[in-house]
Amino acid sequence: CLIWHLSFEDGLTGTEVGANANDLEGCYSLSNPITVYRSEGAVDGGTISTEDATEICAGNGIGDPINVTVEGSEGNNSAWVITDVDGNILGLPAGPPFDLDGAGTGVCLIWHLSFNGVLGGAEVGANAGDLVGCYGLSNPITVTRTGVAGGTISTDDPTEICAGDGVGDPINVTLEGNEGSNSAWVITDPDGNILGLPGGSPFDLDGAGAGTCLIWHLSFEDGLGGAEVGANAANLSGCYSLSNPITVERYEEGGPCENGFNAPSNARLRTDTKQSIVGFTIYPNPVTDQLTVSLDKTISSNSDGMIQLVDLSGTILLEQNITEQNSTVSIGKIIPGIYFIRYINGDESTVRRLVKE
Repeated sequence: CLIWHLSFEDGLTGTEVGANANDLEGCYSLSNPITVYRSEGAVDGGTISTEDATEICAGNGIGDPINVTVEGSEGNNSAWVITDVDGNILGLPAGPPFDLDGAGTGVCLIWHLSFNGVLGGAEVGANAGDLVGCYGLSNPITVTRTGVAGGTISTDDPTEICAGDGVGDPINVTLEGNEGSNSAWVITDPDGNILGLPGGSPFDLDGAGAGTCLIWHLSFEDGLGGAEVGANAANLSGCYSLSNPITVERYEEGGPCENGFNAPSNARLRTDTKQSIVGFTIYPNPVTDQLTVSLDKTISSNSDGMIQLVDLSGTILLEQNITEQNSTVSIGKIIPGIYFIRYINGDESTVRRLVKE
């Protein structure tokens, strides 16, 4: 249709609904027209509703599907629109249920859209207020997303340790990308059973004995349940997210406990014949830089024993024969660091770690 403005003097005729403007008579003048295109058929976005929770925990990897029903919509075409609170279009999903777990923290609105003909502006990143065409939007459903992310954890420290030797094996862990109001650390066994809830990095598992454990970071909102030693991490409840795990292998024999010069203080190096060996105890004297080496039993009569001082690269810094069960070895003025004392008696050997401070 066309919209006009009409100016006229008294005596104008033909201004009747159903008549033609070309048949007007009298002293008059018409303005330029404004053309209005009206699409046939009514449009109405309808009324939408849901019975599902609209306050969800987003980012924990657990789906929060929201089923939405629509009533009273009219139009030749239909679509769904998700916007932020300012109307910016975040998504154009095909239809319910809508799972917004991966959307992170924030508030969004779900709308139903009915339209006829060609619709312009329905694009992610555009604003729903700038839609062009014959359309109608429903009422919105507001969804509040509480975001949690356990983050990504990593370490540069060894994760294969010799446990129980009395020498600390601190594991420093770095955390990135976490999100949530609260934070905690969790140590579990491979089955997810919670072994500890330490205060934070570094973690020293020297006293935990042999086994395998996993270090996790936990982000959560208030109301978390199940975070207890002896419970299972799979049974945590509430709004939470766990990071990737770091696996720690704890040995008492084998692995790093029998790995030559990386062996800790209680390690034993065995021969291929797996013979029993002579253990020994080290008593350092920091004033004189001497070590008293006390063997667990008398040295074998068929071979004298030898003590070697070795650095981390495997270089032998000192060799000294010992012929008695208790012998004193002078280690000299070595720089501070970690060294290894090795006792050799024939084909039997034992190694222990010495921290020189």
